[in-house]
Amino acid sequence: MDLINKFRDKYIELENLIKKTEKNKETICLEEYPIITNIQEKKFIKTCREMRNILSHTKCEYNGKSYDYFVPTEEVIEKLEKIVKRIKNPKTVMKICIPLKKIYYKKMEDLIFPTMKDMTKFKYTHIPILDENKNVIGVFSENTIFSYLLEEEIVEVNNGMRFEDLDKTISLKKHSSEIFKFVKKTTTLREAKNIFKEELEENERIGMVFVTENGKKEEKILGIFTSWDLAGVHDE
Repeated sequence: MDLINKFRDKYIELENLIKKTEKNKETICLEEYPIITNIQEKKFIKTCREMRNILSHTKCEYNGKSYDYFVPTEEVIEKLEKIVKRIKNPKTVMKICIPLKKIYYKKMEDLIFPTMKDMTKFKYTHIPILDENKNVIGVFSENTIFSYLLEEEIVEVNNGMRFEDLDKTISLKKHSSEIFKFVKKTTTLREAKNIFKEELEENERIGMVFVTENGKKEEKILGIFTSWDLAGVHDE
């Protein structure tokens, strides 16, 4: 197959794939679909669209014969192929999350004070509290202690306190200033970014996202991530 036909076929494949993925019936330029987020990628697809239009509707006449104005290079076709592959096989949250084996977590019977010292030392803001099956019971943070002091109306936290003593305030639903989410391991980076965006629009702050097999709270966690882990990461 000549380069022009290869280029046309690959562009059509990309066009159909993006429109199918987006399920958007609006007639808009291909590079403006939300799935295309990288600026350089947008510019490249726009150029390809213009190239496709010229090749489809314009010919150069010379000595009574028609010629195409140009022939796309192999490099252009290869770049289109890479975009197609990226959309067909998008990166998932498993690529950026902190895996279970590297997560700093605690159990209900663990002491609070040593944990607080580690949080200060390593600059941790949230500590997952897991059970023996590695299911999430709750999350410990600075707000947890604050809520505990207010609820119990006490001004002292002793050295012997354990997380089980805070069972009411470490619950995921007891964090008044933030919420926590569970997503399945096949969640794409783009879907993850949209979760943060949607909650922000609702004036909700996500403290941490837990990754499980099917996105259910009752399942063993496979990893965790925050908005910081997604910052600056491209979907491709």
